[in-house]
Amino acid sequence: MNRNYFILWYRLDRVDSYLIWYTNDFDGVVVDSEQVIMFKSIPLLRKYADKCGWHIEEEDPGLHNLDAVKDWIENPSKTGINCDIFLSGWNLFIDIASSVQNVTFDLDRQKTQLIYEKLFWGNNLPSVTPPGQHYTPTWTDDEVEKLQEVLADGLKMFQQKCIESTGSALDSLTQ
Repeated sequence: MNRNYFILWYRLDRVDSYLIWYTNDFDGVVVDSEQVIMFKSIPLLRKYADKCGWHIEEEDPGLHNLDAVKDWIENPSKTGINCDIFLSGWNLFIDIASSVQNVTFDLDRQKTQLIYEKLFWGNNLPSVTPPGQHYTPTWTDDEVEKLQEVLADGLKMFQQKCIESTGSALDSLTQ
């Protein structure tokens, strides 16, 4: 099955960087030896994709604000939960876990499914939210604690598995 490739833009530690995200039967990010390849610029990402023979879809990437996730993890509160940002981060962590074959991330989905669904419905996407309706989740202390745990595990995995693409990585593609 053909993959469709996209630019994934994220901000962590006040630095903007990019990944190549793909979708087909499942979603993932481009890895090399189970390390996520990260790019400091879109031109470098495009050069890498061109060398690999991949077409990057022309779509403006939305920001995955991992700084906001990190800040909340350090000081969690019920009122500080941003459904859009946290669901975006959680989905990114799921895709990374799949790509690097990390089978331990969000291992107990039975315990986290309700939290994930609250984040999803809290986005109030027009395609699933009836006109005039708005859902604002209420959070228990246990849910906040579990959300903090899942996001912290995901962020830790992300930080451990991302490597910056260098010129040598591009050079190796041309040999």
